[in-house]
Amino acid sequence: MRDDRKPSGAMVKKFMEVNKIKEKVIGLMVSNIILSGSPALKIEKENIVKHVDINEFCRILSERAYSKYFNADDILDIISFYKSEAGQKMVKYYPELMADVIDETYQYSAKVAARIIIEEEATGV
Repeated sequence: MRDDRKPSGAMVKKFMEVNKIKEKVIGLMVSNIILSGSPALKIEKENIVKHVDINEFCRILSERAYSKYFNADDILDIISFYKSEAGQKMVKYYPELMADVIDETYQYSAKVAARIIIEEEATGV
């Protein structure tokens, strides 16, 4: 039986750890704070990071983002996947995979565009 409970902050934190995005999210947060350009801020990464409460942030993410799309069981299933050998391969190769997908998308789009042009020229459109 599926559990319709909303995912907890602890679940979201574990999800971010197993798919190795926690550091990327914190890096994005640091970049946003630096880009805000407030002169009152000491613009040192370490100074910013020590103020980040990852538990609080994951609770906010669970309430405002993850719970829109996933229940607690979904998050636990996703965590299990990322802990598996296949999940670890996904984490390892995802950036390269996406680069390949984007490259192939551009190449295929060019072929489709060429076909459309040929068809339009043949039909006089």
